[in-house]
Amino acid sequence: KWLESADDHRVVIVTGDKDLMALVDQRTQVWDTMNDKHYTPHEVQEKFGVLPRQIRDYLALVGDSSDNIPGVPGIGPKGAVQLLQEY
Repeated sequence: KWLESADDHRVVIVTGDKDLMALVDQRTQVWDTMNDKHYTPHEVQEKFGVLPRQIRDYLALVGDSSDNIPGVPGIGPKGAVQLLQEY
């Protein structure tokens, strides 16, 4: 059998776009082919310091020049992680 049930499905998103890290969960991972790195929830948290569900807030705070998001003045990666952990 190929797949025994829908629970066996796994998704790999092939991209270098950090916005899509927000979609990572137990069944979905991101494969950054430029760095040949797979991101599970654990790896996302290691890289950014926040959970995948917090990525959009993190990027809104620090900004993302590739998406033309200016971010919050004076807030860098460490400050964003601290704010998201506290609030």
